[in-house]
Parts: sequence; C-alpha cells; structure tokens
Amino acid sequence: MNRDTILCIIENEPEAKILRDNYGYNAADTEDWTHTDKQMQLRRLSRGKDVVLIATNGEFGYQSMVRVAQKLYTSAGSLRILDLQAYGDLVDFVMEETEERLHALLAELYALVPYTPPGVQSHTLAPATADDDIGGDELAAAELPPLTYLVEGILPAEGLCLLTAAPKKGKSWLALLIALRVAAGEALWGREVTQGRVLYFALEDGYRRIQARQAMLCGAREAPAALRFDVRRNTLSGGLLDSVKRRKELHPELRLVIIDTLQMVRDSAGGGRGAYAGDYEDLAKIKNFADSLGICILLIHHNRKMQSENDIFEMVSGTNAITGAADTILLIARERESSAGTLHVTGRDCEETSLTLELDKKSCEWRITAVSAELYEKRKAKEYAENPIVQTIRRLVAEGGGSWEGTASALMETGELAQTTSALSHKINLIEAELLKNDGIRHRRTRSGSERRHIFTQGHDGDDADDGDDADICTFLN
Repeated sequence: MNRDTILCIIENEPEAKILRDNYGYNAADTEDWTHTDKQMQLRRLSRGKDVVLIATNGEFGYQSMVRVAQKLYTSAGSLRILDLQAYGDLVDFVMEETEERLHALLAELYALVPYTPPGVQSHTLAPATADDDIGGDELAAAELPPLTYLVEGILPAEGLCLLTAAPKKGKSWLALLIALRVAAGEALWGREVTQGRVLYFALEDGYRRIQARQAMLCGAREAPAALRFDVRRNTLSGGLLDSVKRRKELHPELRLVIIDTLQMVRDSAGGGRGAYAGDYEDLAKIKNFADSLGICILLIHHNRKMQSENDIFEMVSGTNAITGAADTILLIARERESSAGTLHVTGRDCEETSLTLELDKKSCEWRITAVSAELYEKRKAKEYAENPIVQTIRRLVAEGGGSWEGTASALMETGELAQTTSALSHKINLIEAELLKNDGIRHRRTRSGSERRHIFTQGHDGDDADDGDDADICTFLN
C-alpha cells in the first residue's frame, strides 16, 4: 500500500483535512457531491489513483460511498470501500490512534478485492497492474463527464489554449477581461461563464501597469479577490509548473492560469533541439500539465507580421507544432488604426467561429458588436430547436401531460437519437440547462435497483425559476 498512489475520499472536509495534514494522505471529501463541479473535481483527482472510499456513517454512509464509487469507476485506477462505522467518528478515531495504527488499519482493509459495480466485469485499470487502455465496448458504456467551458463555446474548462495577435493589438487587454469575468463569474458577450480562481502571470508588466489596466476595465466595480497576479519571472525548467501545482493544491478552486507571454517562460533555444521539436516539447509539456490538473492554461503568444492568404491561423508565430499542440486557439485580427477587430476561434472541442468585436478606446474593453451577438443568439436558438433529442423530449412531455419517465433505452426506441444509451445520457447532460431555460423542462435522474431512469417534468419551482434574459454583456465592466 503506497500512500503516493492512494486517494482517500471521506464524507466531511474536517476529516479529510486531518488525513492530509496530520497523516500525509491524499484526501478529499464528498461535501456537495450532487453538484456537477464537485463530481468533476473528484474524477480529476481520482485519475489512475487507488481510491479508498471511507464510510463512517453507518449503512447510510456506506450506500453513499457506493454511489460515489459508481461515478468514479471509469476514472480511478482501482476502488475500495472501507466501512469504519464500527470505529465511530473518524475524527475521534484518528485523534486517539497513532499514525502507524491508522496506516496499518487501512492497509489491512486495502487488501480487500477492489469494488466493481453490479453487472460490470472486474475493473483493472490500475497503472501498477495493467496497461492504461480501455476497450471500445467499455468506452461506449462509460459515463464520462460532459465537456464544460469557462466561457461558453470559446474557452474550455480544461486543456491548453492559445490567445494570439500581432504586437500591440489588444491581446493582453482581452486576456485580462477574460480573467476578470471568470474570477467574478460574470457573463462575457452574453455567454455563460463558469466562476473560478484565476492565476495571471503578467511577466511583461509590473504591478503598477496591471493596477491601471484593471482599474480601467473594472470601472466602479470592485475587483474580484479570486483573480491573483504574479509578475515574478520563471521558466518551464525553473519551477513554473511546480509553482502552479502547489497553488492548485492549496486552492482546488483554481480553474484558469494565464501566462503572458509564452516566450517569457520558454528556456533558451539549444540543446540540439530543432525548431519544431523545441516548440512541440514545450507546448506538450504545458498541455499535459494542464490536463493532469484539470485546469485551463491560456498562453498569450504573438502572430507573425506576414499575412496568410490560405488560413488565418497560419499567422501564429513559430512552427506548426505550436498550433498543433494547443487544444483551442483564439486569434485577434485587427488593423493598426482601427478599433474594430475579429476574434477567430478554433479547437478540438469547440465549433469554429468568428466574433466581430470593438475595442472601446476609453475603457479598453473588447465589446461584441450588436450584429455578432444577434447572429450568435439566432444560431444557438436554431440549433436547439432542430435538436432531435429536444424535439423528442418536448413531444413525450406533452403527450404525458407535462411529464415523462423512462430509461435511456426507452428514449432510444423513439428515434435515432444516439449510438448508445451512454452517448444519449451524455447529450442530455449537455442540453439540460437549455431545456429548463427555454422550455421549462426540468431533468433529473433516479435509480431503481440497477435500472437508471430519466425524469422530465415541465414547470418551474421557486428555486429554478428563470431569472429573465441573460445579463447585459457590460454588467460587470461598465
């Protein structure tokens, strides 16, 4: 039993803190487990780990951990549920026992056969005992967390993103605007934003310049405490990523890291590396690091001066390895004397799009033009209305007098909605918020034995009532 490969999960944060601080275990809690963000966090923490779920609250606590195990099954290396109810409250237990005794107890219980959900073959993805591969049938049946965004449709919540433009074209202003909106949880250009802690490495600026820029963008609004700045220069080989990792461990709510600029953190060329190999090695290192922590790293980079007639993204400075390694690319195209610009977006997981923006000369805030915003809303509404899953759910709810309940298999029988029931459940997760907002249809899941059922009901209650139109795009920075 190796502590470095183990993740202990327990119900309450105080108990998890004791396991971390007093006994040196990697530990997390299940508080707010029903929230999607919490489930995603635990999935990230459990990747490849030997997960030990500690049940301390009788049969109820044990069954709660069973539900957690079912959710983490496809991400963890192995799972074991340890029932400590006979020892009472874990806080009292660890206060009375020595570290050696606690470690011996967990080691004894850890010898149990790993947990496997009912009806599923034994799970053997632990790196120490099996290859890190998965069968197509397993992947088809797996319930993977849906793709989420920090800025809807533009900036994914995980991976490596490039923000590029020619010098002095406003890319640092846009990066700071994104940082402020994510830290405050405020909409950007009418698009939903996921709130989280932001770490901004402003490596070409001092605190005086950052203070002035932040004041211009915030106006009368208070600057968010969740936005953190660092101007100390460091490199990839000098401990920059280790510094980010330590801050993520101290603040799990860290979601976005901005590095302004890429060139400031790269090591000097040399060591026999060619240009392409050097670009790919540096970018791949940052991407893999972002993936491992489940965060988004936004790199600020430059465009070359020469224009490209074939592909706008060929303007990105450096070899193709830079754009090839990135998950998402945001490119600002703007004429020197013009305040108007176009933000081109492309990526592995987001739809390619272009937004017409205007740089306000007084506040230096990038604002979306009315035409661009209107086109986005029309396209979004059209895609929703033509979605066959939405159409099917609307019809079933109407035929059922305002509600419908059934399995994903039953939904599949109504039409060609997805290739597998797991894929269908994933697609339902993606439109869940829009169903409630646009049609007042609430979606929830329930389980009866081994059968998982979907329930759709039409009508709002007080907690989920529509708060009205999306917030005005300037509500935070005006």
